[in-house]
Amino acid sequence: MGSARVKAARGDYAGALETYLELLKRSPQPLIAARVGELYEQLGKKGDAEKYYALAENGWRYDTPEPTLLAAFLAAHDRKLPDAVKLAEDAAKRRRDIFTMDALAWSYFRSGRIAEAAKASAEALRTQTRDRTILYHAAAIAQATGDRRSARALLERSLTGNETFDLASAPAARALRESL
Repeated sequence: MGSARVKAARGDYAGALETYLELLKRSPQPLIAARVGELYEQLGKKGDAEKYYALAENGWRYDTPEPTLLAAFLAAHDRKLPDAVKLAEDAAKRRRDIFTMDALAWSYFRSGRIAEAAKASAEALRTQTRDRTILYHAAAIAQATGDRRSARALLERSLTGNETFDLASAPAARALRESL
């Protein structure tokens, strides 16, 4: 997966897609299907993207149930947000790790529940994480609460050293930085 991520980060979407599709043949994992969908979306092929997004969703929902990953995926791709919130809330009842709390925060945020998103985001940040996606999510949530100073600081932490950290989140993080 590393070589595909490098290709995508360099803008070689076709090369990354080829690598991910080969990986998906050998190991049909929801995360790989999601990455294929994101690449198809970047290439303007919405129908193909949707096919792989559905494959990823079904994998995390049924094949290898991962409520936190499914909630994060649904929220990141603005899909079935009520499901994302429910999945993340249920997951947070069982575990409060930073990734679960980030999935909850982002699900709330995408559903317009900003105050709840801010509380969950604070929990996701409690360990001073360097995870770029969590930092971007926290920045977007901070901006939505009116805390532009925190939003700028979190964005800088998210983007410094790797402005292409994630195919779905990095462009939005860069756009948010420009708007601040």
